[in-house]
Amino acid sequence: MYSAVGLGWLGTFISLPLIRPIMDRAYGVFARNRLKWTGREGCITGRCAKKET
Repeated sequence: MYSAVGLGWLGTFISLPLIRPIMDRAYGVFARNRLKWTGREGCITGRCAKKET
């Protein structure tokens, strides 16, 4: 996937045995906080709909 956009070196780097566990944990932190960090509201009900424009 990374090589398709010219970032093959990044894919190789994050796949290294010492780096992979760190990146997996960092992604978990990001996934839990992404709405807050990007300024979007969370989904309270568990069934979020697209906002009408």
